[in-house]
Amino acid sequence: MANYPSEQEGARAFGRYLPISTKHSVAICNSIRYKPLLRAERFLQEVLDEKKAVPFTRGRSTPHKPGMGPGRYPLKATGMILNILQSARKNALSKNMNEKDLKIVHISAHKAARPMKYGRVRGRSKKTHVYVIVSEYKKKENTEKKVESKIDHKVEHKVEPKTHVVKKWSKENSLNKK
Repeated sequence: MANYPSEQEGARAFGRYLPISTKHSVAICNSIRYKPLLRAERFLQEVLDEKKAVPFTRGRSTPHKPGMGPGRYPLKATGMILNILQSARKNALSKNMNEKDLKIVHISAHKAARPMKYGRVRGRSKKTHVYVIVSEYKKKENTEKKVESKIDHKVEHKVEPKTHVVKKWSKENSLNKK
């Protein structure tokens, strides 16, 4: 797991073998990646209420939604991912992290093994793994740099007269030197 925060820096949550669409899960993860945790949870709640749509940038023939391009309301996947985010928030609170400073550092959805259905029913069921890491972030404080005016630092350069004398070149002078 390269470039992920260590256990001390962040809190993690997993969803394994979730019975949701991998395509929907990937679209949801792409829409909330690197966002503050509280804002991501609020966005997913608005998707559940069908006030905002999840943007679907891949795939064909996805209908457009008002105020955005192609999008859908994947309710089942949204509900499960929202539960995972809430679990990650609770894990972070148990590590004494500030709830308002939490940010989603990593979120991914992958296909899981698809087991056979039992009985005479044909086919396989959808399964997805979802992995979330949240970490504290602090906005960079505006450190006030003292900007001093150029007038205060003007250095007066005094031009000193040249002390050495430059002789004019002449043919006689050059012949005498050799």
